[in-house]
Amino acid sequence: MYGLLRGRIDKRSRLTSNEPQPDNEPQPDNEKTTSGLTKAVADLADGFVSIPIRHEEYRPGVVYEPVGIPADDYTSILNRSATAPTFVRGLMPYFFEKDVLRRSNYEGTTVLRQDQEPLKKDKLDRRLVMSLLDQAELEYSGHVFDRKSFSKIRASINDKCRHT
Repeated sequence: MYGLLRGRIDKRSRLTSNEPQPDNEPQPDNEKTTSGLTKAVADLADGFVSIPIRHEEYRPGVVYEPVGIPADDYTSILNRSATAPTFVRGLMPYFFEKDVLRRSNYEGTTVLRQDQEPLKKDKLDRRLVMSLLDQAELEYSGHVFDRKSFSKIRASINDKCRHT
């Protein structure tokens, strides 16, 4: 129902309860805190959803911390978002500052404005954008990277930049 977040909450409640766990699931190993599942549970325990940033070489030498979003805010955005483009648009303020959104767009293209000079926009940091899209793919599996959905997401990103 809620994708990744719902799975994390369900798993967390099973791990923190005193009830016996089903035989088909491995028992938690508290010493292995580097596993993805254990880390996800810890993130929810702190009241935050931690979204990792891709480590590809879009901007060599720049180190990114994971984006932490309060779990209540994340759940609220997810509940209000019927589609991946709406979800992406809701998360954008956590990934980018307002001034970055105002002066940028997805491609970094020139924007033609009525009765004004054309305005050259900066390109949004591709590593942050791809991490945002990865998170949307986790929540809306199969509805992000197909051609039709991706064009709607790109339009939603540009619209958010335009109206910030």
